[in-house]
Amino acid sequence: MDHTFAYSLLNALPEPVVVLDARGAIVTANAMWERFARDNDALRAAADRGADYVSIFEAAAVSPDADDEHPARATRTALQDLLAGKREAFLLHYASSDEPRCLALHGSRYVHDGNSYLVLVHQDITARRRLEAKLRDAGAALEALNRELQRALTREQRKARTDEVTGVSNRRHFFELGEELFLIARRYGTPLAVIMFDVDGFQRINDALGQRIGDTILRRVAELARERVREADILARYQGAEFAVMLPNTGAMEALSVVEDVRSRVAAQRDLAGRVPVAVTLSAGVAEARAHDDSLDRLMRRAARALYAAKQAGRNCSKVFASEGAGPPPS
Repeated sequence: MDHTFAYSLLNALPEPVVVLDARGAIVTANAMWERFARDNDALRAAADRGADYVSIFEAAAVSPDADDEHPARATRTALQDLLAGKREAFLLHYASSDEPRCLALHGSRYVHDGNSYLVLVHQDITARRRLEAKLRDAGAALEALNRELQRALTREQRKARTDEVTGVSNRRHFFELGEELFLIARRYGTPLAVIMFDVDGFQRINDALGQRIGDTILRRVAELARERVREADILARYQGAEFAVMLPNTGAMEALSVVEDVRSRVAAQRDLAGRVPVAVTLSAGVAEARAHDDSLDRLMRRAARALYAAKQAGRNCSKVFASEGAGPPPS
């Protein structure tokens, strides 16, 4: 390969390329590098062949303006290591001092006819860095959007399973979880109880005092019930002023104790409607799962019949389901 062809090959390259000898002096460079050197204050003095390229960085590295992070120091060290054979190549990124550009300097060492040479390629990576910054910003924006969408999805999922008035589970969520607890109780033979309780005369209260007061009463009843049930229990607004509680690993008498505590707490309150004085009482029914139950519905019907029995007994009381002849559930 003759020198003319080699120089033509260098000039065909789209990036500034300069070749140094073992002393760090310029042997040859392509036209792109000569233009690059003339446009760069620091390299202008080394634009000609034979110029000491390394000395430029030697001087810049020891200047008063050069701190420990100055690119001239890193470049000087990398060039010295290449000349000494301590490394075969390097890659440095630095910012242009005369205009807002990002540059990359690739250096490699090779031997030809027993002589060592250094090939340096200067590459303007400003556009790439700007694109990387845009991609980072876009990625950060996408992450923020994903987080917001996840929060919105969580809110929607919570709304889909929560009663908007009381904040407890809604009927659908009660049955979604309840079916699982029912199957577990059947599989392992563990006790399972259901409580159904209702605000006595709620429709009359709602008609007399308005829906806002009615909603306040429902919220306060739900709060008192939530304070008494366990985390493993499912408390839900079943329909209207009726609530349901499912209690895993709990028998009927234990469940009765729970609802009686809730009932007495509600009856003792005089501010359930806020500043409006109104007496609020609960009626409740309790039922326990049986070995022959083939569905959750059968358990729920027995709890509803027990609630009906409490209503028939004069309200403001709790009843445990005793027999199939306990009467129909309230409509």
